[in-house]
Amino acid sequence: MDKKTKEKLWGLVQEIGLTLLHSAGFNSWEDAANDNNVYMKGKCYTTTIALYQMWDEGGLSLYRKKDYEGIYHWFIIIDEFLEDRKNGKSTGTYLIDITGRQYGWGDKNKSPIKDLDTDPSILETCEYMKAPLHYPSYKDKVNDFIKKVGLGVENFEKRRKPINLEDFMNDKPTGSTEEKPVTLDDFFS
Repeated sequence: MDKKTKEKLWGLVQEIGLTLLHSAGFNSWEDAANDNNVYMKGKCYTTTIALYQMWDEGGLSLYRKKDYEGIYHWFIIIDEFLEDRKNGKSTGTYLIDITGRQYGWGDKNKSPIKDLDTDPSILETCEYMKAPLHYPSYKDKVNDFIKKVGLGVENFEKRRKPINLEDFMNDKPTGSTEEKPVTLDDFFS
């Protein structure tokens, strides 16, 4: 996976996490952590399948494993990165667990996949899923969430679009300037 594709994937993962965070009424990860990240509980399927369906590059595999309460926890493996890890080519991450924080921020002992990020052999105890579940209620939840994520991505892209100050002027200057364009991100830093 080239650098640009990797950045696109992690950007989408981040946007899904932020959408989940904001949907729960939190403005920051710290606020959510103070609430023990309870808002993530029961959202692993929706967020994981949203990422799986939104990602158009392929190379992701769906997995699930029952947690300490007997409830399935869903997550994604990046196939290429897992192979690189197994072959000793990389020590980077191959696990995408969007709602993993629900099992504790610093203490992963309750996570059904604790240490999977460092030990690929644990994947053998997990269930590989060839496709998302086919229940209409799940499908509706995923589609609604994808729409929310799409709005977040759209707003992010608008913020990154350069602002042309001449658009706000009645009399536009005839000469051009060599200054760097200003974006809304400059105001949100």
